[in-house]
This record gives sequence, C-alpha cells and structure tokens, in this order.
Amino acid sequence: MSAFFVLRMYFITEDNCYGDLKIETEEAIAEMEANIRNDRNMLRVLSGLIANTGDMDSIEVGGYLANYE
Repeated sequence: MSAFFVLRMYFITEDNCYGDLKIETEEAIAEMEANIRNDRNMLRVLSGLIANTGDMDSIEVGGYLANYE
C-alpha cells in the first residue's frame, strides 16, 4: 500500500512540475513576443527619423543608432 502511495505522489508531483513548466514557458514566450513587438516599433520610429535626416553619416543619425542597442 505504501508503494502505491509513493508512486501516486510521484506522478502528482511530476504533473505539477510539468504544469509549472508550461506556465513559465508561456510567460517567457509572451515576454519575448512583447520585446520583439517593442523592438519592431522602435526600429520603425528610428527608420522614419533617419529617412527624414537625409544624411546617413550625420552625427544626428549616429546618435539615433547609438541610443538603440
């Protein structure tokens, strides 16, 4: 009977760990997607600013690019 209990607890613990892993993975994916979305928006803004500058070698363009890492 105790072997059954130990085995049952093992499977319950394993299921809980997989559940936690799934939640953490989904949160990591959501954070990565948000970061990618933010980066895309920032690059669009920067490209618009650079396009309006006209001179790719200007100090202004260098400043835009230096601020974005």
